[in-house]
Amino acid sequence: MAHILTGNRPDINWCKGRLLELPGTNYGNAFHSGSMIAGDFLLTGDIHPNKELPETDEMAVLAWALTNPWAFLLTALVYAQDSWAAEQRGGILLELPGGQNPFSPTQIQLLVVGSDENEVLCGTLAGLILRFLESRAISLFFETPSAGELDSRLGCVVQALLTKRVWRYYDGLSGDQGYYRIDPDFADLCYRRLGSRIFQRHGRTIWQDFRILAEEWRREKTGGVVSERTLTLIRGGTI
Repeated sequence: MAHILTGNRPDINWCKGRLLELPGTNYGNAFHSGSMIAGDFLLTGDIHPNKELPETDEMAVLAWALTNPWAFLLTALVYAQDSWAAEQRGGILLELPGGQNPFSPTQIQLLVVGSDENEVLCGTLAGLILRFLESRAISLFFETPSAGELDSRLGCVVQALLTKRVWRYYDGLSGDQGYYRIDPDFADLCYRRLGSRIFQRHGRTIWQDFRILAEEWRREKTGGVVSERTLTLIRGGTI
């Protein structure tokens, strides 16, 4: 249970059989504090502010992201996005359709870019999240919503990530849609001692899985094939 509270072992928290509450909910309070569902199995959907952490502590935001499951999940996604973009061999784009407030989006489009630099609209942010949870046999509690329903629920998480400066929103140029990426200052924290231990050691398979799933989704949309060589490179192996 300590691992769930601190978030320092995402490899243990995000394992088969976990239950994840829908964003913005906290049904666990309805259970006895000593019950297994409230302690060992249930990841809360609430977004805790962690007000007890001093504002001057530069690691406070990282601690907040780790202790809030939905915040961590969307942080791992933009970390994967940033890591992939650094290779300059494709990537993930998180674009905001026109007419929406970046701080309270009802839908974020997810495009996957191939090594040929062609962008393919695969679906939405919620669609990739649902694929990730299914791949790990993690169930949403108390029910699994449609991608559209989950997209609208993710708005409160995106707002918190922008407010805490984990995510950053960029306006599009020349009529292009605006888009989201990891905040550069937060990205720097991810490569320091604690952040590196989380994202390069305990949480490595989580953000790598987002990339693998995105590649598979693009393949489904285009009828292409992801080679074993590509999958090996994504997972950090050697040929």
